[in-house]
Amino acid sequence: MRLSLEELLHIAKLAKLSLTKEEQEKFCNQISDILTFVSQLKEVNVAESALTGNIIGEINNWRNDIHVPSSSETRKALLDAAPERDGDLIKVPGVFDEK
Repeated sequence: MRLSLEELLHIAKLAKLSLTKEEQEKFCNQISDILTFVSQLKEVNVAESALTGNIIGEINNWRNDIHVPSSSETRKALLDAAPERDGDLIKVPGVFDEK
């Protein structure tokens, strides 16, 4: 499967990466090779394979989600360390383009 330059640039934009012309060519070739390799998995016949969810028999050990309040000093220190804030909230850069 060949990745087009347009598709690569779209992926780079989503990842907020700027690529040089050399990197564009290099990554376009590398990602295309990876997609070609992965597409071979479509050809594997798994119809008679047994379904397995966990091959080693381990079980997840979930812990309870317990709220542990912090002291006002800890909260103030964390907010003071934030590069940008809005009241008692820490501001972070957006990940989606506004339209």
